[in-house]
Amino acid sequence: MTGPEGVKGEKRSYLIAASTDRGENWSFLDGAGFQGDRNHLLRVIPDFPERLALPAIQPGTWKKQ
Repeated sequence: MTGPEGVKGEKRSYLIAASTDRGENWSFLDGAGFQGDRNHLLRVIPDFPERLALPAIQPGTWKKQ
């Protein structure tokens, strides 16, 4: 990502893949976009497994030029 004055940055993320047709087609969601809010995730994927933990939110890092 790029910030003010063109400073480059990085932010770790993860993908959540979902299929409604037994793996024939897949949709991918940016997991970091849920900000660890499981209720928000459940509004998008109502049957998301409770036992599957979401990774911890990672802060972004900026590279000073």
